[in-house]
Amino acid sequence: IYGTINTISFLAKGYFKNVTVEKNSNYILFTFRNVVTELTQEYVLNMALRRTKIFPWSYDTKCNLMTIDPRYFEHLGIPAGDCTLTNEQFAQLVHPDDIAGVLKALTLQAQGNFIEDPVSYRLHRGDGKWEWFEAQSTYLGQGTRIPFRLVGVCMSTQEHKKIEEELIIARDKAQQSDKLKSVFLANMSHEIRTPLNAIVGFSHLIAESENKEERKTFYEIVEANNERLLQLINEILDLSKIEAGIVEFSIAAVRLHPLCKEIHDAHVFRCPSGVELIFDPSDEDILIDSDKNRIFQVISNLIGNAFKFTTKGSISYGYHREGETIVFHVTDTGTGIAPEKIGKVFERFVKANNFAQGTGLGLAICKTIIERLGGKISVTSELEKGTTFIFTLPAKITQDED
Repeated sequence: IYGTINTISFLAKGYFKNVTVEKNSNYILFTFRNVVTELTQEYVLNMALRRTKIFPWSYDTKCNLMTIDPRYFEHLGIPAGDCTLTNEQFAQLVHPDDIAGVLKALTLQAQGNFIEDPVSYRLHRGDGKWEWFEAQSTYLGQGTRIPFRLVGVCMSTQEHKKIEEELIIARDKAQQSDKLKSVFLANMSHEIRTPLNAIVGFSHLIAESENKEERKTFYEIVEANNERLLQLINEILDLSKIEAGIVEFSIAAVRLHPLCKEIHDAHVFRCPSGVELIFDPSDEDILIDSDKNRIFQVISNLIGNAFKFTTKGSISYGYHREGETIVFHVTDTGTGIAPEKIGKVFERFVKANNFAQGTGLGLAICKTIIERLGGKISVTSELEKGTTFIFTLPAKITQDED
């Protein structure tokens, strides 16, 4: 009702009642109250809530009925009905791991216990996902033995949980990065000092020795350590540039069969005595959009790695198509990789054999290159039987213009 008294306007709520005082004498009783303050608070609250993910609710303990803000159902993407849920219906929405805590809090409050701490739980959305919520409530009926109504609010905390998880991941990454930096510096110090010590030491021996054969032997040792030091520096720079995005990949049509033939010709003369390098039969017509030089680098690295651990048998490699993917393999009959190391071979400075030549960066570089080209790399191995490296690349076919 909209009323005016002495030009003062206000909103009112009231009712009419027919009252009989005497026979044939009826009166109409009109009762009303000013609800401006009440409605103002209600409107302001509703406007504030519409800008949030906070939903008011109440629970009638006698009727076992929870009444919730209609926006709650819309937010979860579930039918609203009359905006009420029974205790059992609400429990069906709660994650099985959280239901015990929620029901315990509701039961304690329904028995007249006051709980200050909010309760966190997950609700099942209409799209099948779980969303984190936090609820806090109090009860009406203090002073009576058992409350007759619980009232409270629940708020979606999914975004807060996501930020919290991202912060935890960022913290863990920072800690891991700091740890890796320390390991990197320690390994760098060792890896650089080893060839440098050999170069310096044998350089002095070359200068002091008058035996021609001895000087030749010392020179070969110095040359080998020069190559080892240069390889270490090149691999560190290569890995750092690729990860930093400084190195651009040249994507063009690549015919895989002639590329793999080139790899065979480049490595067959470096094959250890008693070991055969085999290019397995592969589809000669496959072309893909990729970086030829980087594919050459990865396969060459894997073959060179196999040379270190294979003294008999063979090292074979090739490729085949599986749906929208090209699968490459490099398989050797070497010593294999110990089970406790196989999950770490793609990490920096990790070696399957600490006594073998190498920096422990080659496989890390291979992994980085393959992932930049849109593929994945993995390894399987069995001690004393051999190792197989497998990597995939997208099988985007380019028409041959020749």
